[in-house]
Amino acid sequence: MCRDEAQYSTGSNGQDVSFGHRVKRARGAARVPKLVRHDGRVAGAPRLADVLADIRVEAMILQRHGHEAQAATALDLVKRVEAAVSSRFAFITESDAAEFAGMKPRAVRRRFTELASRGLAYTDADGVRFYCEATLQRNDKTVAARAAGRAAAAQGRAA
Repeated sequence: MCRDEAQYSTGSNGQDVSFGHRVKRARGAARVPKLVRHDGRVAGAPRLADVLADIRVEAMILQRHGHEAQAATALDLVKRVEAAVSSRFAFITESDAAEFAGMKPRAVRRRFTELASRGLAYTDADGVRFYCEATLQRNDKTVAARAAGRAAAAQGRAA
């Protein structure tokens, strides 16, 4: 194994990432920094919201200096990215989360502290818990059955 392979195949503590056992680094090879932080985000990578905010600021600066076309393009890009990821980062209430995942509210509530520590759940001022939809596994059968039940109930009320 050459020096570069040893450097990239091992974690920051000298352990082989794929097998979990120690691999001797080549003499003088630098330690590779950990790529994933404890909260699941990639170390050193900026958050998407921060990047989009920076692009908005740069677009305002471009606009101020008379570069209207470039500013409009940058703002359009921000809007398209936000539209593409908005459904992945939608926050839903605890009851909706339980319905979405096909779980009981108590089962969803058990995950709250873990998700809140990672920024994927929060409690508003009224004490209502919200969960990020992307962290919940969608149970299509349950969702479809409940939607059919609601449609049937709506038809029954209308008749």
